[in-house]
Amino acid sequence: MTVDVDPKYFAEFTQLLRDLQLKNTTIPLKVLRQVFMEVFAHRPGISVRRDWLLEALRMAERANVIRLPSTTGKRWDHGNPPLPTQVTQVQLPSAPKDLWWKQHYWHPKLEWVADMDSLSDEDSAFLLKIQQGFLEHWFETRVSPKHRSIQLTKQEKKLATLFERKTLFGIGKLGIEDLNVSSDILPITYQKVGGRPVAIVFENKSPYNLALQTLRLIGVKQSPYGIIAFGYGGGFVDSVRDFANIENDMGSKLERIEYVGDLDWKGISIPQSASIKAQKHGLPSVTPASSIHRLMLDALCEPSINSPDGFPGKDLKPNPLALEWLALEVRHEVQHILEMGHRVPEEMLTEQALLKLWNSA
Repeated sequence: MTVDVDPKYFAEFTQLLRDLQLKNTTIPLKVLRQVFMEVFAHRPGISVRRDWLLEALRMAERANVIRLPSTTGKRWDHGNPPLPTQVTQVQLPSAPKDLWWKQHYWHPKLEWVADMDSLSDEDSAFLLKIQQGFLEHWFETRVSPKHRSIQLTKQEKKLATLFERKTLFGIGKLGIEDLNVSSDILPITYQKVGGRPVAIVFENKSPYNLALQTLRLIGVKQSPYGIIAFGYGGGFVDSVRDFANIENDMGSKLERIEYVGDLDWKGISIPQSASIKAQKHGLPSVTPASSIHRLMLDALCEPSINSPDGFPGKDLKPNPLALEWLALEVRHEVQHILEMGHRVPEEMLTEQALLKLWNSA
């Protein structure tokens, strides 16, 4: 049967089939009918509707948008005329990948970029800024990491994220030294409080101040420690290396570095990581100040506190391996508290408890 329809409708039908977003390349007859009804709103009666749809499908095939199944196969219904039970959408070839960075003229310190197999838009923008910085001598002046991050990414902390990701930084790529930034590691704060070759580090500032005042009450001769230090929380993992300079000031090697922090997942992970870093710098490992941990746990049972299971914690990332850092005499008790989602803050310490402990040392 001859179909006499305005060609614009067939063109619109063909375009809609091209634009279909499919999980695979198969278009069932049900979907073909839906597209047909959307375009041919003025469609004729049932007697000739199948002819219109078949002609629209043939035109779409001629436009290389679909492939009709073989007429010798079973993928046609039994109507008059027969219609395909499904057709195959022709996939257009992908546009060739733009590997612009392989032909780009890079500064000598960025020539390695041309060897990369892929480069995201974000990394491209960052590297072009680095290129601009080299050419305009931005890196001749030392600035803070956040200043450089704003300069290169318009965000304070983005540079740290890119550095940790290691896609653009590492051996044979960029080095953080290329960007000429100052260190963001705070030097460890410490005081000499005695003559023994033992240091004690506190995670938080208030307990550090309390312990320092208590040790001064005891006096240098009775102090169980030679050094007391403030670890600045997670910063201690990097600043632990400063103990090498402290040893030089003392004129002797440390025999032990004890650590006190919150009894939560973070608080026991920090010294475990710092201990590994300390040994790399030829320092003694960081050990738990278990007698002070005992004071913290005992304080939970004081009548004015009465919270033997600790307090609700904010830690969402358990690190069971960190429990191995704790001394055996407190490990299971702390494990019970942490597995409940609770914690024991370092601030449980009191001057009276510390005085009693250290006067008997």
